[in-house]
Amino acid sequence: MHAFRKIFVGLIFLVVATDASAKEMPLWEGLQKNARMMEADKKLIESVRQSTNGDLKAGAKRAIELGWQSFETRDFETAIRRFNQAWLLDPENPAIYWGFALVTHQRGEPLETVERWFAETEKRIPNVVPLLSDHGRILEEQNEDKRAVEYFNRALAIDPDYVEAHVGMARIAQKAGDLAGYELHMKAIAKARKKT
Repeated sequence: MHAFRKIFVGLIFLVVATDASAKEMPLWEGLQKNARMMEADKKLIESVRQSTNGDLKAGAKRAIELGWQSFETRDFETAIRRFNQAWLLDPENPAIYWGFALVTHQRGEPLETVERWFAETEKRIPNVVPLLSDHGRILEEQNEDKRAVEYFNRALAIDPDYVEAHVGMARIAQKAGDLAGYELHMKAIAKARKKT
Protein backbone atom coordinates (compact mmCIF):
# COMPACT_ATOMS: atom_id res chain seq x y z
CA MET A 1 0.00 0.00 0.00
CA HIS A 2 2.83 2.39 0.83
CA ALA A 3 4.38 1.88 -2.62
CA PHE A 4 1.00 2.44 -4.24
CA ARG A 5 0.46 5.65 -2.30
CA LYS A 6 3.92 6.92 -3.24
CA ILE A 7 3.40 6.16 -6.94
CA PHE A 8 -0.09 7.63 -6.98
CA VAL A 9 0.91 10.84 -5.19
CA GLY A 10 3.95 11.23 -7.43
CA LEU A 11 1.85 10.83 -10.54
CA ILE A 12 -0.72 13.27 -9.22
CA PHE A 13 1.98 15.91 -8.90
CA LEU A 14 3.08 15.16 -12.45
CA VAL A 15 -0.47 15.65 -13.73
CA VAL A 16 -0.93 18.80 -11.66
CA ALA A 17 2.21 20.34 -13.08
CA THR A 18 1.01 19.93 -16.66
CA ASP A 19 -1.92 22.36 -16.49
CA ALA A 20 -1.75 24.11 -13.12
CA SER A 21 -2.88 27.45 -14.52
CA ALA A 22 -6.29 26.26 -15.78
CA LYS A 23 -9.40 26.48 -13.61
CA GLU A 24 -10.43 22.97 -12.72
CA MET A 25 -13.85 21.89 -13.96
CA PRO A 26 -15.73 18.79 -12.85
CA LEU A 27 -15.28 16.13 -15.54
CA TRP A 28 -13.43 18.74 -17.60
CA GLU A 29 -16.73 20.27 -18.77
CA GLY A 30 -16.26 22.78 -21.52
CA LEU A 31 -12.63 21.82 -21.98
CA GLN A 32 -11.15 20.02 -24.94
CA LYS A 33 -8.36 17.85 -23.57
CA ASN A 34 -5.09 18.22 -25.39
CA ALA A 35 -2.72 15.34 -26.18
CA ARG A 36 -0.59 16.02 -23.09
CA MET A 37 -3.63 15.85 -20.81
CA MET A 38 -4.85 12.60 -22.39
CA GLU A 39 -1.38 11.11 -22.03
CA ALA A 40 -1.31 12.10 -18.35
CA ASP A 41 -4.70 10.39 -17.89
CA LYS A 42 -3.34 7.19 -19.46
CA LYS A 43 -0.24 7.31 -17.25
CA LEU A 44 -2.37 7.77 -14.12
CA ILE A 45 -4.60 4.83 -14.99
CA GLU A 46 -1.67 2.58 -15.89
CA SER A 47 0.29 3.52 -12.76
CA VAL A 48 -2.68 2.78 -10.52
CA ARG A 49 -3.40 -0.46 -12.39
CA GLN A 50 0.20 -1.63 -11.82
CA SER A 51 0.43 -0.57 -8.20
CA THR A 52 -2.93 -2.08 -7.17
CA ASN A 53 -2.85 -5.33 -9.16
CA GLY A 54 -5.52 -3.92 -11.42
CA ASP A 55 -7.80 -2.59 -8.66
CA LEU A 56 -8.68 0.83 -10.07
CA LYS A 57 -11.37 1.27 -7.43
CA ALA A 58 -8.66 1.34 -4.76
CA GLY A 59 -6.94 4.12 -6.68
CA ALA A 60 -10.22 6.01 -6.99
CA LYS A 61 -10.77 5.66 -3.25
CA ARG A 62 -7.35 7.19 -2.57
CA ALA A 63 -7.97 10.04 -5.02
CA ILE A 64 -11.31 10.74 -3.30
CA GLU A 65 -9.60 10.81 0.10
CA LEU A 66 -7.12 13.35 -1.27
CA GLY A 67 -10.02 15.32 -2.76
CA TRP A 68 -11.77 15.56 0.60
CA GLN A 69 -8.51 16.59 2.27
CA SER A 70 -8.18 19.43 -0.25
CA PHE A 71 -11.83 20.35 0.28
CA GLU A 72 -11.26 20.57 4.04
CA THR A 73 -8.39 23.02 3.49
CA ARG A 74 -10.55 25.01 1.02
CA ASP A 75 -8.26 24.17 -1.89
CA PHE A 76 -11.19 23.66 -4.22
CA GLU A 77 -9.20 23.51 -7.45
CA THR A 78 -7.11 20.62 -6.15
CA ALA A 79 -10.23 18.93 -4.77
CA ILE A 80 -11.86 18.98 -8.21
CA ARG A 81 -8.63 17.71 -9.77
CA ARG A 82 -8.61 14.75 -7.35
CA PHE A 83 -12.29 13.96 -7.94
CA ASN A 84 -11.66 14.11 -11.70
CA GLN A 85 -8.79 11.66 -11.28
CA ALA A 86 -11.03 9.37 -9.25
CA TRP A 87 -13.59 9.51 -12.06
CA LEU A 88 -10.97 8.24 -14.52
CA LEU A 89 -10.52 5.20 -12.27
CA ASP A 90 -14.09 4.49 -11.08
CA PRO A 91 -16.75 6.72 -12.71
CA GLU A 92 -19.63 5.12 -10.79
CA ASN A 93 -18.31 6.02 -7.34
CA PRO A 94 -20.95 8.35 -5.84
CA ALA A 95 -18.44 10.19 -3.63
CA ILE A 96 -17.02 11.83 -6.75
CA TYR A 97 -20.31 13.51 -7.62
CA TRP A 98 -21.01 14.42 -3.99
CA GLY A 99 -17.60 16.09 -3.94
CA PHE A 100 -18.41 18.00 -7.12
CA ALA A 101 -21.69 19.20 -5.56
CA LEU A 102 -20.03 20.55 -2.43
CA VAL A 103 -17.02 22.04 -4.21
CA THR A 104 -19.08 23.81 -6.87
CA HIS A 105 -21.27 25.23 -4.11
CA GLN A 106 -18.26 26.48 -2.18
CA ARG A 107 -16.89 28.07 -5.34
CA GLY A 108 -20.15 30.00 -5.73
CA GLU A 109 -21.32 28.32 -8.90
CA PRO A 110 -25.03 28.49 -9.84
CA LEU A 111 -27.43 26.39 -7.81
CA GLU A 112 -28.50 24.50 -10.94
CA THR A 113 -24.90 23.30 -11.37
CA VAL A 114 -24.64 22.21 -7.74
CA GLU A 115 -27.97 20.42 -7.90
CA ARG A 116 -26.99 18.61 -11.08
CA TRP A 117 -24.12 17.03 -9.15
CA PHE A 118 -26.41 16.17 -6.24
CA ALA A 119 -28.76 14.48 -8.73
CA GLU A 120 -25.86 12.43 -10.11
CA THR A 121 -24.98 11.36 -6.58
CA GLU A 122 -28.57 10.52 -5.65
CA LYS A 123 -28.90 8.33 -8.77
CA ARG A 124 -26.13 6.17 -7.36
CA ILE A 125 -27.00 6.32 -3.65
CA PRO A 126 -30.62 7.31 -3.04
CA ASN A 127 -31.91 7.94 0.46
CA VAL A 128 -28.56 8.51 2.16
CA VAL A 129 -29.19 10.71 5.17
CA PRO A 130 -25.99 12.86 5.15
CA LEU A 131 -26.40 13.45 1.40
CA LEU A 132 -30.03 14.54 1.78
CA SER A 133 -29.07 16.79 4.67
CA ASP A 134 -26.18 18.35 2.70
CA HIS A 135 -28.54 19.04 -0.18
CA GLY A 136 -31.04 20.62 2.20
CA ARG A 137 -28.36 22.77 3.83
CA ILE A 138 -27.18 24.11 0.51
CA LEU A 139 -30.76 24.88 -0.56
CA GLU A 140 -31.25 26.70 2.75
CA GLU A 141 -28.07 28.72 2.19
CA GLN A 142 -29.54 29.74 -1.18
CA ASN A 143 -32.79 30.85 0.54
CA GLU A 144 -34.70 27.94 -1.00
CA ASP A 145 -36.20 27.13 2.39
CA LYS A 146 -39.30 25.30 1.17
CA ARG A 147 -37.22 22.91 -0.91
CA ALA A 148 -34.64 22.61 1.88
CA VAL A 149 -37.38 21.45 4.26
CA GLU A 150 -38.26 18.67 1.81
CA TYR A 151 -34.68 17.33 1.92
CA PHE A 152 -34.36 17.70 5.69
CA ASN A 153 -37.69 15.88 6.13
CA ARG A 154 -36.54 13.08 3.82
CA ALA A 155 -33.39 12.72 5.93
CA LEU A 156 -35.36 12.74 9.18
CA ALA A 157 -37.83 10.16 7.87
CA ILE A 158 -34.89 7.77 7.54
CA ASP A 159 -33.04 8.81 10.70
CA PRO A 160 -35.16 10.84 13.14
CA ASP A 161 -32.05 11.56 15.25
CA TYR A 162 -29.90 13.07 12.49
CA VAL A 163 -28.65 16.25 14.14
CA GLU A 164 -27.63 18.20 11.03
CA ALA A 165 -31.13 17.86 9.53
CA HIS A 166 -32.68 19.08 12.80
CA VAL A 167 -30.24 22.00 12.86
CA GLY A 168 -31.34 22.99 9.35
CA MET A 169 -35.01 22.69 10.28
CA ALA A 170 -34.44 24.78 13.43
CA ARG A 171 -32.74 27.53 11.41
CA ILE A 172 -35.56 27.62 8.88
CA ALA A 173 -38.19 27.69 11.64
CA GLN A 174 -36.32 30.53 13.35
CA LYS A 175 -36.14 32.54 10.09
CA ALA A 176 -39.88 32.00 9.59
CA GLY A 177 -40.67 33.09 13.16
CA ASP A 178 -42.00 29.61 13.97
CA LEU A 179 -41.04 29.42 17.63
CA ALA A 180 -42.83 26.08 18.20
CA GLY A 181 -41.02 24.48 15.24
CA TYR A 182 -37.71 25.93 16.39
CA GLU A 183 -38.16 24.56 19.93
CA LEU A 184 -39.26 21.17 18.60
CA HIS A 185 -36.08 20.75 16.58
CA MET A 186 -33.83 22.12 19.32
CA LYS A 187 -35.28 19.50 21.70
CA ALA A 188 -34.69 16.80 19.08
CA ILE A 189 -31.07 17.96 18.75
CA ALA A 190 -30.52 17.76 22.51
CA LYS A 191 -32.16 14.32 22.65
CA ALA A 192 -30.05 13.00 19.74
CA ARG A 193 -26.84 14.32 21.29
CA LYS A 194 -27.61 12.58 24.57
CA LYS A 195 -27.77 9.28 22.70
CA THR A 196 -24.22 9.63 21.43
